[in-house]
Amino acid sequence: MRVIEKSQFPKNLTIALSVHNAWSDTLACLESVWAQTPPGFQLRVIDDGSSAEVASYLNDYCARHPSIVLLRNEIRRGYTYSVNRLMKDISTEFFVLLNSDLILPPEWWCKVSEAFASSARVGIVGAWSNAAAWFSVPKARRRMSGWTFPGEVLPTTYDQISCLIQEKSAKKFPKIPFVNGFFLAFRSKLFQEVGILDEVNFPEGYGAEIDYCFRASEKGFEVVLADHLYIYHRKSASTSLSRRKSGTRRGDRALLKKYGFLKLGKALLELRGNRVLRAIRREVRDARG
Repeated sequence: MRVIEKSQFPKNLTIALSVHNAWSDTLACLESVWAQTPPGFQLRVIDDGSSAEVASYLNDYCARHPSIVLLRNEIRRGYTYSVNRLMKDISTEFFVLLNSDLILPPEWWCKVSEAFASSARVGIVGAWSNAAAWFSVPKARRRMSGWTFPGEVLPTTYDQISCLIQEKSAKKFPKIPFVNGFFLAFRSKLFQEVGILDEVNFPEGYGAEIDYCFRASEKGFEVVLADHLYIYHRKSASTSLSRRKSGTRRGDRALLKKYGFLKLGKALLELRGNRVLRAIRREVRDARG
């Protein structure tokens, strides 16, 4: 395991997640935060109108970990509203937003730190995953029927793919138009210069990360991929498939209305043709046979 330099210890890091039910996935995510992050970070959690049972579990968990800052929406207010509450009054240099159904791997913060250190202009860092649309590995799309889903990559292969990505990556930290919102790492000064997420146009969260990346780029910040970091994502643990699909359609329409076809089309073409992303996917597929 790589030795972590003192400068990489996350004493200037806030980690945050929004929770709505799905307690077993949330618990696994929280346990991975403690297990895989060096000490010194701040942890914020917001319960977005979970059931009484899950709210009780979360209260008990936070009682055992009193350093957690726990916020609550008494009724479900939506992902974007909840995340914006988490973003308020951040005092640390970095802020990492997690979906509550992911599992952080070893050395994740070292890898994110390397991406931020690649340029002072880097404002947002994303990661690879088994289920992250354009940033899925070993493949982003089926030939005819859309995005890959978590079940298409067997659990026994997660560690294998993570090791392959670590091996094949040249740590080029490619500049990209946007990242996937399941894992978002920010320089916190973005919140003063760019603002918070757009609750009006993207209340459910779908499309909100793309909008924010566009807004950050307009302010001169770079959006990059930590191309040596692979994170398991359960996906849609807190919502139904039909709700996710309808929410995605509404988010897509809001993006199109706000930015127009030309800007969105250019961004998608840039991702589709990105040589670093294509090379890593190809090398991982070739190595797996």
